[in-house]
Amino acid sequence: MTPLQLVRAIASVVNGGKLLEPYIVSEVVDADGNTVMKAEPTVVRQTISSETSETMRTLIRSVVTEGTAKNANVAGFSIGGKTGTSEKIDVFDENGQRVLDKIVSFVGIAPMEDPEYIVLVALDTPSRSTGIYISGGVMAAPTVGAVMADILPYLGVERVYGEEDIAGKEIVLEDLTGLTQSQAERKLREETLKANFSGTGETVTGQIPEAGQTIPGGSGVLLYLGDEPEERTVTVPDFTGLNRREAIDAAGKLGLYILVKGNSEISPGVTVTAQSHTKETQVPVGTTITLVFTDLSARD
Repeated sequence: MTPLQLVRAIASVVNGGKLLEPYIVSEVVDADGNTVMKAEPTVVRQTISSETSETMRTLIRSVVTEGTAKNANVAGFSIGGKTGTSEKIDVFDENGQRVLDKIVSFVGIAPMEDPEYIVLVALDTPSRSTGIYISGGVMAAPTVGAVMADILPYLGVERVYGEEDIAGKEIVLEDLTGLTQSQAERKLREETLKANFSGTGETVTGQIPEAGQTIPGGSGVLLYLGDEPEERTVTVPDFTGLNRREAIDAAGKLGLYILVKGNSEISPGVTVTAQSHTKETQVPVGTTITLVFTDLSARD
């Protein structure tokens, strides 16, 4: 089976059961702007019923929300898919012994309510020396999630945030100085943010973080009434290996925010595998650090 055949088959599972003839060139336009060729979707046959396809969309979505591909999650987008881990049973070493090499893969689809885009990533012979569990859910699913995070906004797919996505929602903070306490509180509440006040006075005179900073949904914003915020910097810690609660505690003690990317499950086994600011970097209090969370033990 070729990658294109696999993508074609999975597409039919989620598109109502229609197996489509694949094509590479969508349209050819001449120098005058006239369309000289336009490919149209061609249905080869019906693979499953539309009712079965609807059931499969629900199941395929659940692989990312509660199954082996939580690492493919992207806040605000409904992504589904299927992981794969295959053994190379026909490859032998110089002693005639079967090797332990594998191919791990993940095929992702979005948006699941009305599928339009499909991405397949297959990793041939991932290294066993890293100590990371070799599976499609651990290795290929995060890659597909990262691709979807790039292409879906570019393609105009709207983000819809649920309660479980709030820590991954990116909000650009407005300038709240000059507003009254109630006005500022109302503006923040509209953006799923919380207001914390310092000092006494009728209007906001300063804020942490500053206007223009990106912070995660559900965060608290410190607003100064009558006083000016003190400028302070802190040292970014190494978040690698921390779970969500540990990362929140570590960031909170320093006055930092964390934006959650990847696996959004709050679990001891879901830990930080990458961070936007390197450790030991000096940053202002109120800076948002993007953390990528991954379950490194996800089985297929």
